[in-house]
Amino acid sequence: MARKECEVTKKVLIVEDDPDVLGLLVENFELNGFSVKTAPNGVWAIELLTSLEFDLLVTDYDMPIMGGLRLILECRKNGLSLPIAMVTGRVDINDQEILRAGANALLEKPFSCFELNSIVESLLR
Repeated sequence: MARKECEVTKKVLIVEDDPDVLGLLVENFELNGFSVKTAPNGVWAIELLTSLEFDLLVTDYDMPIMGGLRLILECRKNGLSLPIAMVTGRVDINDQEILRAGANALLEKPFSCFELNSIVESLLR
């Protein structure tokens, strides 16, 4: 994701409870010129989404308190139209359920930065 000089910095909210995965996601997005905010679960994410504007939401599926599926449903119910990418390490996830809930992309862990960046680029077109 090459950055152009005149581009406005894109803002991403990453919702992930695993510190190792979170660190990799934050590093990848910052290296690609994004302004990054993080939340450890859907409850914290909702607070940030109602007080700040974001261009993209990246959320994990399994998290304490409020998981990614419920977060997506809450976002869409509240009229948030930003692109949402869900990342998950679970293999028993029903892709169609996630997409029907309002996610725009589903990425299975482990994933490469190239794969993540391609999906993000597509979502932000």
